[in-house]
Amino acid sequence: MGVTITTREMKEEEFGEYKKTSIKEYAKEIVTAGRVSEDTAVEEASKTFESLTPENGKNTEKNCLYIVEADGIRVGIFWYLIQNILDEDVAFIADIRLDEAERGKGYGRKILQFFEKEAKDKGYKVLGLNVFKDNPAAIHLYESEDYKIAVDSGGSLYMIKRIGNK
Repeated sequence: MGVTITTREMKEEEFGEYKKTSIKEYAKEIVTAGRVSEDTAVEEASKTFESLTPENGKNTEKNCLYIVEADGIRVGIFWYLIQNILDEDVAFIADIRLDEAERGKGYGRKILQFFEKEAKDKGYKVLGLNVFKDNPAAIHLYESEDYKIAVDSGGSLYMIKRIGNK
């Protein structure tokens, strides 16, 4: 029997908790990747988070932040937004975050498949994401779903998948 997921918009309190956790974790990741120093990391991570997330965590047509559930139980978070990258509108994965106990159960792959269908239904032809190089499991998952490395920027990779002709 296959894994089935559903998505729903975050509640206000879930968004607040996600914001705190995301800023802290992103600050650590950008230091590890060599993008910023430790003393400026939280400030930089906060600015990035605030500039990209939908206002108060409420979804828009071009910025969607979801709680992912399986059988009514939360298994993770998924966030994507539309960005213009290299003169193309790209449906860009900002975050896929599976709860620790739910990893390795196929939910990451199901989220990618959900994302591709939703982006295609909205008329987008290019999917994109950044992944830190110290996350080989995620890189392997993306490659297995036909994402290709477009740019290697040292500590991270920008990967894309074309889902239509342009």
